[in-house]
Amino acid sequence: MKANNVFQVTLLLSYLLLTIGGKELKSINSREKANESLTSPQVNITIQAQDGDIYDCVDVNLQTTFKHPVFKDHKIQMEPSSFPVGLDIKSPLEGAVLQAHLSTFDCPIGTIPILHNNNMDNTILQRIGELASNESRMLGAGIEYWDEVYGIRGSIYVYDPKVKKDSQDLTASWIQISNLPKAAVGVGIGVGSCVSPSLSGDNFARFHIFWDNEELKKGCVDHNCPGFV
Repeated sequence: MKANNVFQVTLLLSYLLLTIGGKELKSINSREKANESLTSPQVNITIQAQDGDIYDCVDVNLQTTFKHPVFKDHKIQMEPSSFPVGLDIKSPLEGAVLQAHLSTFDCPIGTIPILHNNNMDNTILQRIGELASNESRMLGAGIEYWDEVYGIRGSIYVYDPKVKKDSQDLTASWIQISNLPKAAVGVGIGVGSCVSPSLSGDNFARFHIFWDNEELKKGCVDHNCPGFV
């Protein structure tokens, strides 16, 4: 695969959002506690998860993505207008008992959940980079595939991984696409779950999408990335 190829990648993931004892999440009206939510007209409602994470439900057409000049006047298209010839778009997970989704808390139709006041994002990205460096011990298992990529589909299930609370260990399961032979070097985008008790204080898996440019020593997580969708 050439480094200058333009990748059009669709990440279709089934993800299991962990909750404590299956308890429902409680909804917080953004008008009642405006000081705890983003002071922005884009926020429709604020929802707090059982583990303490807070999400803002933001109008899909007013998300921060569209502040990027590349996406000026961009119109959202929910489904692609065409698929590569021979591509199987049927999900192998149809009929599965455990469907991974975020339905444990529902943002209103037409809005998307954005993690609110997540100060751990950059720290998590830094820890992922440290794990891939020579200064840290990294154990991993997975599949590497080198060819033209039109889309990726996968299921990632993480439940109570054994990570010591007082350690700096981080457990992560993700799918990553890179334009160089080594996924940990060069430019890449990854999506998956990270568990780090030293950062979050618990063993819950938190979903993140991260971009990393090892050569430029730059990276970002989720909505901190310019043009994030």
